Amino acid sequence: MLCASSGCDSSSIWCPSTPPPTFNSAVINGWLADQPVSPRPPHSDRKHAYSPFLQALQPKRCQPLQPTHANINRCLPRRKDNTEQLSPNRKAQGSEHDVLLDEGYVEENDVLGDIATTLKPSRVRKCGLIQRPLDLAAFSATYGPDSIASSSLYTNALAHYPVLHLSNTNSSSSSIQSGKSKSKRAMSLAKTYSDLQLLNKPVKYGVMDVERDDLPEDIRVLIEDLQTLCENVGIIPSKMQDRIASAKKRSYWTYETGRDEIDLMIELDMIRRVQAAAVSLSSTGDHEPQWYCSVQWPLLDVAFRHMSHIEPKQISHALPIKECLPQTGERYSESRLVDFAINLIPQSVSDDSLSEWLRSQPKNLRTVNQSLYAPLCRHPTMISIEVEVNGTEEEAWVQIGIWLSAWHERVGQIGANQGHWVITLPVIIVLNHYWYLYLVVDKGLYIEILQFTESIGDTLSLVKVYRILAVLRRLGEWGLETFEPWFKAKLFDLL
Repeated sequence: MLCASSGCDSSSIWCPSTPPPTFNSAVINGWLADQPVSPRPPHSDRKHAYSPFLQALQPKRCQPLQPTHANINRCLPRRKDNTEQLSPNRKAQGSEHDVLLDEGYVEENDVLGDIATTLKPSRVRKCGLIQRPLDLAAFSATYGPDSIASSSLYTNALAHYPVLHLSNTNSSSSSIQSGKSKSKRAMSLAKTYSDLQLLNKPVKYGVMDVERDDLPEDIRVLIEDLQTLCENVGIIPSKMQDRIASAKKRSYWTYETGRDEIDLMIELDMIRRVQAAAVSLSSTGDHEPQWYCSVQWPLLDVAFRHMSHIEPKQISHALPIKECLPQTGERYSESRLVDFAINLIPQSVSDDSLSEWLRSQPKNLRTVNQSLYAPLCRHPTMISIEVEVNGTEEEAWVQIGIWLSAWHERVGQIGANQGHWVITLPVIIVLNHYWYLYLVVDKGLYIEILQFTESIGDTLSLVKVYRILAVLRRLGEWGLETFEPWFKAKLFDLL
């Protein structure tokens, strides 16, 4: 059945609903041009089915001269340049059409709010199904009242569309471009350690030494305990000593535990699997996501399995809040992400109290951390972990520096914390097999990130994997002993 508006066969191709009959064919064709391109018909006898308006935009293709006895020996005439016979308007339209064919894409007019549509060049040239962008200014000039008889209904209909006026088009386009340029100028990209030192509150890196006089009191005992663990003192359960060859004659490596031997055997088996996976991944060149699944996450799960107040999370897609990002002058730094967060589940803070506090915050700041990622909104992060498999240590420094600067900014925005010191936070950077510990210290005018004197372990040695677990568990105890009281008293005043 033929469609009354466009003359196409509605049984073989989808047609939009017919407009009111008071419009003439020019208005109908213009309306059809704004509709989505029709799908290809299932019948082979209709290879090209599109509106007459679109068909008029396509250049006519001349059929090649068929060889006959009369013209077989005739040379083909030299084709003249078509542009010589075209008016200036047609020249502009033809050149624009050639650009669309070559580039193979159509970007809709920003004023209409459409999304850019991508077409493959081969398909464009083969089928010619191109919906050209509607240039409102040119459309008004070409089909406006001056070029069409004043008695035309099409002219009267177009007069009621304010979107076609040139002034509106220019103002809308300029506002869009202005917004894009402002957004681009508002961001500052920090790529190196030197860029961190240019922040309004600079980030500096140093070396941790227990003999330093300026270390905060809240981490002095923690540093001493971690140094003891890094000497392999008390890192392996005594029940597993005989099952680890290198630990048989080193009793100071072991410690007593009340855990069941079967549970310890399962843990030992998991550690061996992680070690074997790490060695295999380093030889096969796997990227970071595979390391997350096979190495880092299993170790975090084993380390905190028996700590109900600890919640490890994989957060490599958690963006920091823009208002929390550090600034260089008036520009916000570009977002930097980390891979894992070790969250604390407060033991004596009720969900109702926490929900009431979150409701009192601005809508874009309803979180206890520097990100609105759902797993980070209610449970504070006490340890951040960045993994670099193919990257450098400096890249990890930048990631951690921006992420923790955003956390410091978020803490400073909370009224209950004004005038109070910001607690020191542990940070772990994993470079391939090696795990390094840092402590982030608030110095008032700047943030100092202190590196622990040596690696806290690696995944090349079974004993050093046990050392990683021992350090993580000691940090978990610190979270319950030191971080949680600060979180309740200084952050929310909920003692």
